Formats: sequence, structure tokens, C-alpha cells
Amino acid sequence: MSEHEEQPSAEEQTTAVDPLATADEPNPQARREMEVKILNALLQRGGAAPPVQLAVALYALPDEISEPLEELEEFGYIARQEMKRGMYYELTPKGHGYLRGRKSQEGV
Repeated sequence: MSEHEEQPSAEEQTTAVDPLATADEPNPQARREMEVKILNALLQRGGAAPPVQLAVALYALPDEISEPLEELEEFGYIARQEMKRGMYYELTPKGHGYLRGRKSQEGV
């Protein structure tokens, strides 16, 4: 980068390297925020929870979190587990690492 070029802001840098950011979404910021909320809700519940519990924790309908859950699973941040009592999602090591990285960027 030459000395005449502007450096990207911290927010732009975070967005640029954030693996959850997707440009093809109508509102990628809102989608990414929901995905981060889901990851945090899982963490607060010991790393695993059924989708209904996640929806309640996020004050959302199950339909509102189904696509973000699928995307997080596709990216490898969560894994779906089938049990006799139903399905639940759990944080993967990659999901834990993503949340640790966010906390260190935020200085928490």
C-alpha cells in the first residue's frame, strides 16, 4: 500500500476478514449479526442446544434462524446432532475459535 492510499478502517478490516460476511445477501450485516448471536447463544448453553431453545433465547421464530443455522453448519462453525429426543446443534472447535477471535478483536 503506498503512503497516499487510505488504510481501511477497523470496521472494514473486520468485515473483510470475517468468514461469516457474505456479499450476496440482501442485508449481510443483519445475517452475520444473527449468526454471531446464534454462536453466542450456543456458547451460553454449554456449547449445544436444540433449535427451539436457540429461537427462544434470541426472541426469534424457528423459521427465522433455520437459514442462519444451515449456513453456520455449512461453514463448519456448528454441527447438527440427531438424538432420540430430537435434533440439537453444537459448537465445533472452529465455532469456538471464531468466537475467541471476535472477543480478542473487541478487546474483551
